[in-house]
Amino acid sequence: MENRMKRTRPEYLYTALLLIGAAILLVVLIICGGCEPDEKPQGESSAQTSSTADTSSEASIPGEDSSEEASSQAAPVTFAQVEVPTAGKMTGILALTDPAYAAGITETPDGLTRVSNHKNSYYGLSGTALTLRLDAIEALNDLVKAFTEAKGEHSLIIHEAYKPGAEVQDDPIRKDLSGGNTVYFTLYPADKDGDNLGTGKYVWLVDNCNRFGYILRYPSEKSGVTQVSGYGSGRVYRYVGYEHAAYMAKYHLCLEEYIDLLHAYTPESPLAITYEDSTGDEQVCYVYYVPAGEGENTTLAIRGGEETVYSVSGDGSGGFIVTCYK
Repeated sequence: MENRMKRTRPEYLYTALLLIGAAILLVVLIICGGCEPDEKPQGESSAQTSSTADTSSEASIPGEDSSEEASSQAAPVTFAQVEVPTAGKMTGILALTDPAYAAGITETPDGLTRVSNHKNSYYGLSGTALTLRLDAIEALNDLVKAFTEAKGEHSLIIHEAYKPGAEVQDDPIRKDLSGGNTVYFTLYPADKDGDNLGTGKYVWLVDNCNRFGYILRYPSEKSGVTQVSGYGSGRVYRYVGYEHAAYMAKYHLCLEEYIDLLHAYTPESPLAITYEDSTGDEQVCYVYYVPAGEGENTTLAIRGGEETVYSVSGDGSGGFIVTCYK
């Protein structure tokens, strides 16, 4: 007897396959249904990443991140407050001299001393009664010594130093003498070798005085700004400090231009100056302007806090120039 296997009809096979496929699809849908889809539109996750990156960038701005790394890079700036007499806006190492105001001053500037008690042997004096501020004398000693060693000259004489405002109010070339940090040079013998101050070998003083904290007060090329010109203007040198003299020399500024520039700087956004001090060491200071107050005293913000070394000078008109040393 012949054994025969029962043959399955094709349509039944197709139906079975469809049922199996449907069952598998149902299982997959059930499994995936347990995972809730993200309700945010596609691309928002990338925007969120970008926002996170922006926040991280902002946090790296000095002073706005409390992280240890940021703190080590730039500590937050602190300020102290001091009061100074508002009248001091008219005087100081940087003050532009107001002849009318100077004429009314009866007190001499602080720190004046006889030049003859502190000078070196590299220059002469027209008289033993001449006075200057001590820091101006010390810087002058170094300046004239360096000039003598460079040019072999011993012909410089301090003809005039400090004079009360009433004695210089009508002389535009000599008006700076009322501050106690300006000298008026002459030569002895006069016009030696045909050179005058500001010409020939004496140009060395013009080109190098800034290294010793001095400026040529009335450069001939700045006469339109200073309103001072003539033979005498090449003889007047003023001590303004190493930091200020260095900046003025670097950018070819006269004192009037420098004071005008400083009016744009504030305690929060000061002018940073890199310079060499009297020992030749590189230093950094911050300089800014504070308008004078209405009352008897003016409050000044001192950048860096109570431990900061600083100096204050009037600008000769409307306020104060504050210099904070790093």
